[in-house]
Amino acid sequence: MILAHSAGGLVATLYAPRHPGAVRGLVLNSPWLEMHLGPGARKSLERPVHLMARRLRSRPILPVGDDAYARATHRDLGGDYDYDLELKPPGGHRFPASTLRAMLDGHRRLAAAGPLAAPALVMHSDRTAITSRRGERALRADTVLDVRSLAAAARRLGPRVRIVPVDGARHDVFLSDPPVRATAIEILDDWLATDLLSAPTMTGTGRTAGPDASETGTS
Repeated sequence: MILAHSAGGLVATLYAPRHPGAVRGLVLNSPWLEMHLGPGARKSLERPVHLMARRLRSRPILPVGDDAYARATHRDLGGDYDYDLELKPPGGHRFPASTLRAMLDGHRRLAAAGPLAAPALVMHSDRTAITSRRGERALRADTVLDVRSLAAAARRLGPRVRIVPVDGARHDVFLSDPPVRATAIEILDDWLATDLLSAPTMTGTGRTAGPDASETGTS
């Protein structure tokens, strides 16, 4: 099974169909499955972003943001959780043009792909608050992704996908306020006990096996 967040959710969703039998299920935590405002916005950006990436390559095109998210989540800055601030720095990483091009290419490929064979759970915030004025409301919302376009893309992944908006969740659902995190864990536990354990798996020979069959998994 793969548990993936944000851009990693897109990578995992593209990886699973290309490696049948390697992934029994996907848990996607606010996956970046589509560009903000949906396919129309993505298609209008593809050509200029490709041209910009060809010229700028790995040079950043977006600056780092403010540190409000880190202050609300990391225990050394006033939050409840501990994570590596070098891997996930306050304000995030600067965003290269080549990375944005890769994400748009991934969104296009995902939109053209068929339904997922493996069951998936998609959790995301129930609201978006992408704004330069971030108050208390922004600490209980996704301040990175457009959850409407995310959810719409998730619905196109097929009938074996459970999509759950989590009230008051942040962009990283599992770094939300402790009561919201507890709700997310309950949702995950229920999905593991029902959708995942009841799902057939594909063996390396392509034969369908029950949930107790041995398999090589990716986690």
